[in-house]
Amino acid sequence: TLPGIALAGLLLLSAPVQVAACAFHIALPTATLAEDIAGSLEVIAARPSAADPFSYETVAVLRGEASGLLPPYIVDSVTRARLARNTDEAVLFARNSDGNWIRLFTLDAATGPFVKLLMQRADAWVAADGAVERRDVFARLLAHPDERLRRIALRELDGLPYDILRGGTYPIAPTDLLQILTNVDQMPFAPISILLLGLSNSDSARDAITQRLAGMAEF
Repeated sequence: TLPGIALAGLLLLSAPVQVAACAFHIALPTATLAEDIAGSLEVIAARPSAADPFSYETVAVLRGEASGLLPPYIVDSVTRARLARNTDEAVLFARNSDGNWIRLFTLDAATGPFVKLLMQRADAWVAADGAVERRDVFARLLAHPDERLRRIALRELDGLPYDILRGGTYPIAPTDLLQILTNVDQMPFAPISILLLGLSNSDSARDAITQRLAGMAEF
């Protein structure tokens, strides 16, 4: 029989997906979140300005020195309505070494504890001797109930060397990994999903792969 990674590769090539317009325009960012934070000059939490609700203003500087610069983003109507309802939430932005701002995600009850850890440990995680800690922290997030954090975890793991990934434990069901391979919105995560399927080497992973291949054979 083929090894798990090869079988998972067959799934990627053969599994039916829900095709949508511009599906192939989806791509992962070049840098992972930890790399963005570690390389940033400044990380801020921002909310709509009291003077202009369509512009952001800084409510907290989470990393670096306050520059007084503001992200050149318009506060869209969905974000504006959400932040109006939730006055303790904000949007997380990072200003990179080129001076450009990157919008990261909404800072709320689900992401807040993770962001606190991220600010403390990002520099260590991107160092060569921090790869194992980085793997283990983000591997645990695969079981988080918030989809944003699960996606962040997949992207972060995707950026790690294979020899580091091999030593990890990943709390994600093979069926969930297989579902990623059939969802066009999650196709950027297909490569890391394939690796995690192969690394699981579990009976449930083999059963899930076998069932999916049997189902494909019926078409």
